[in-house]
Amino acid sequence: MLKIENVSVSSNGILILENINLEATPGEIHAIIGPKRCGKSTLGNIIAGHPRYRADSGKITFKRKNIFNLNSEERNNLGIFLSFQNPPDILGISNSSLIVEMSKTKRNSKSKTDILQSYKNLIKQFELGSEWKDKDFNLGSTPSERKKNEIAQMISSNPELILIDDLEDGVDEDTVKFISNEIQNFLKNNDKIVLIFTSSTKILDSLSPTKVHLMSNGKIVKTGDKKILKRIRTNGY
Repeated sequence: MLKIENVSVSSNGILILENINLEATPGEIHAIIGPKRCGKSTLGNIIAGHPRYRADSGKITFKRKNIFNLNSEERNNLGIFLSFQNPPDILGISNSSLIVEMSKTKRNSKSKTDILQSYKNLIKQFELGSEWKDKDFNLGSTPSERKKNEIAQMISSNPELILIDDLEDGVDEDTVKFISNEIQNFLKNNDKIVLIFTSSTKILDSLSPTKVHLMSNGKIVKTGDKKILKRIRTNGY
């Protein structure tokens, strides 16, 4: 279970998040929607433990642990995965070597050969090309390839808490639909907690949320079901 209690975050004296409260259990998909710059990405980064962000107050517990006491690597090992809104490129580290290192941190029982074979299968599944595994991480890739690679990493690491930040940003509708379907297939076991942070809400056409939280100016101003999405798509934010 994920429990966020009264979390507030500020930067340079400016309040970014104010008294955020949210609970999610395995099998649930929570959509956190709102206009750009309303605090969605900050909330995702706070949960994942991005070193740039620090909470002023509140508490986040996952699997009965206060994760504010854990760094980002420890949170990852606990089963938390954040897909970046703008995935970086890394010179000198190949896509496949990063997957192997990620598996090592989780004390994966699979051999290196098995991990690489599994990643090769994912590369084929995501139509990234056979040479992708040997390329420097995301270097020279398109926005669509970067987003596909994020979700391939997610599937490879098999997390328990999945944070997806503006997957639609910078990619076409066909790619959004393709990736959404892959995520949907991955979630068939229904034992993950998923938080989807989105402005455009296109991803929610395929990934039907259990609950919808509307954010504005750093606050969750409304929580409900998919009816909120219909109102937003009709009337806007």
